[in-house]
Amino acid sequence: MVVAFALMAGVVGFAGVLALDVGFKLAERRDAQGDADAIAMAGALELPRDDLSPADAAALAVSAARAWAVGNGVDPDTELTLTVLWNNDDSSDDECFAGQGPSQDLYVGVRATVTRVAPSVFLGLLKGVGDVDELMRVTTTASACTGRPTEMTGFMPLAVSESGACFEGIAPDRAPIPGERCDLTVDSTASGLIGQLGLPTSGDCDEGNPSADVFEDNLINGTQVFCSSADGITEVQGNPGFNVGKAKSGIEGRLATEGSCEANYPGTLALFDAGNAALNALYIDLDSPSRNDGMDDFFEVFQYNGDPDSPAATLAQWDCDPTLEGVQTSPRNVAVIVVSDYATPDGSCGPLCYTVQGFGRMYIEGCTHNDTFYKDCDWNGGGTFTINARFVASFGDSKYSLGYTDYGDLQTFLLK
Repeated sequence: MVVAFALMAGVVGFAGVLALDVGFKLAERRDAQGDADAIAMAGALELPRDDLSPADAAALAVSAARAWAVGNGVDPDTELTLTVLWNNDDSSDDECFAGQGPSQDLYVGVRATVTRVAPSVFLGLLKGVGDVDELMRVTTTASACTGRPTEMTGFMPLAVSESGACFEGIAPDRAPIPGERCDLTVDSTASGLIGQLGLPTSGDCDEGNPSADVFEDNLINGTQVFCSSADGITEVQGNPGFNVGKAKSGIEGRLATEGSCEANYPGTLALFDAGNAALNALYIDLDSPSRNDGMDDFFEVFQYNGDPDSPAATLAQWDCDPTLEGVQTSPRNVAVIVVSDYATPDGSCGPLCYTVQGFGRMYIEGCTHNDTFYKDCDWNGGGTFTINARFVASFGDSKYSLGYTDYGDLQTFLLK
């Protein structure tokens, strides 16, 4: 029994120290994976720089990734391998943004590989017996992608023109003005709803659908089909109907579901410098006179996130309902299609056919009817009215879309 106990104790002890080594290796793998994720993200966030050439942006991404590694205890020379993903590479194209296409010559992501040797107890005693370091070596890889979405669904069935008041410059290099109002007029004349799109419930974006009921549903819930701005060939049809009543009921129905941003408002205005003229002007222009009104104000939806001299150009979407997965924003925070000029159809799919130039982020302030402003777009009766909206950000398929001068509305994410 003594001999058997001694043997069993030896086996148990061996299993115990071996389990420690396995635990050390698993813990090291988790840490290395976390480092690889963060390093890849740190690099990818530096890629969408319109003021830099692709080569310089790639160099900046590598520098940022290495800097994060050094600052967090990862040796960039012995433990880290970095690859900047180029969209001319088929594997990179599949891995990140296939829709961006090789013709754009953009880097679309960063791949980080972290390799290190985990500490050991039992195997550490066997140095010189086999390749112990190889047994305890862990290798983890993470890829982070960044770029401008080339296709969208769930946007409003509305289009704004680059020729409108919320863009500046000389065509074809018109650039959006963050914070500028882009009003859409709704009337029952031949012009109809300026910017109204007839989008199908399924199929291709350019197939069109003149149904007033579909238009109303798309205003409330967003479109169900994907439209793309890739390669400048995707087209969309204007709706020839005079859907004044459906436009009014659609906008009113959409805004009736708001309020979550009001409930979770973090008080961003406390960050504002009361002596800054640019901030004061924006605050006076965009802030609601009645904050606790159950409706989502501009600064409850978009949080100041940067340059105090250009506050409307540095706004971040606020997660109005953090209890739900993803970023939940107000129904006033909408995306719309951007076309060259709504008064001049330029597509080939019909008489009211337009080429999709990109997409824009808008904030719906409310509606004006008979010179009276209604924040909830709810009044009795019909007739001509105006949808009052602010241009917040532009996003498209390349840095040349819509005159990008800043990051715009980007997608940067880790692949899982």
